[in-house]
Amino acid sequence: MQSIFGAGFVLLFVLGQAVRDVYFAGVFQGLDFFEVALLSFAVCAVVFALVASLRAPAAWRKFKGHCRLLLWVNLTTGAAWLAFFYAIKHLEPAVASTLYMGAGPLTILALSRGRRETGEGAKAGRMEGGCYLGLALTMAALWLVALGGASGVAGADWVTVLAGLSCATLGGASITLGHFGARRLNDAGIGSDAVMATRFLGIVLVTALIELLDGAPAELAALDDIATLAFAAVLLIVLPSFALQLGVARATPLTVNVVRALGPVFLFFAQFADARIAYAPVTLACILSYVIFAVGVNGVRAWYGRAGLLPQRSP
Repeated sequence: MQSIFGAGFVLLFVLGQAVRDVYFAGVFQGLDFFEVALLSFAVCAVVFALVASLRAPAAWRKFKGHCRLLLWVNLTTGAAWLAFFYAIKHLEPAVASTLYMGAGPLTILALSRGRRETGEGAKAGRMEGGCYLGLALTMAALWLVALGGASGVAGADWVTVLAGLSCATLGGASITLGHFGARRLNDAGIGSDAVMATRFLGIVLVTALIELLDGAPAELAALDDIATLAFAAVLLIVLPSFALQLGVARATPLTVNVVRALGPVFLFFAQFADARIAYAPVTLACILSYVIFAVGVNGVRAWYGRAGLLPQRSP
């Protein structure tokens, strides 16, 4: 029963993530990019800081001696989110999300040293490698789809599309590196709430500095616009993050990863709420291919990992 509840929480995270990407992709079409990022992540940092202060006030003292690691987490997290926001502004959100998510496992694979296997271990490694290869080819296909103008968003010049594709892919790699750092902070006894409260400080400071130096009048000046965006940040970023924490604590890693792999499918259909986005069958085909290979990687690792035949590659 606990595992079912865990899967449910992860599903809530995935659905919230899909709505988040559609919402912010639309918001970025009419509002200043850095203003939106500044307000959204400032709200997130404040909410998580309040929660951390209430649940584990002693956590703040544990950051002493981990300043370099915290800086690394802020750099990678800030770069990842800004890159992803740029990508969903200019690309079909489902394409950007799939590239962003797919870059994570490939980054972990590239960073892992692995080991030479024989017998069943070698067979497991080949099966896993085949899934990773399929994942990489799927991401390459998405690049071709977007650059060829066959995705659900048309009209952007190829330079902008290329920049968006690069941001989505590199952003996925960057957030994965940030997760490694966040895990090390967790291992040092710092709770997830405190880590979430501090990992957005870099992006808040950078976007605030950009807005101060820009000199242009603020586009987010109306109180109702600010309140709406702040509410959206809590509803679509903060609450799904809490749901994911609850899900990870209750469900098996295989369940968590499989449910999360379905995210781009939900996003593909949710994005049609945006009138700019048209139905693109080639995008859907690539997303389904991504799901198959992502689930395959996790399935192989879970099956053979129980026997100790595969090295661990989780962040």
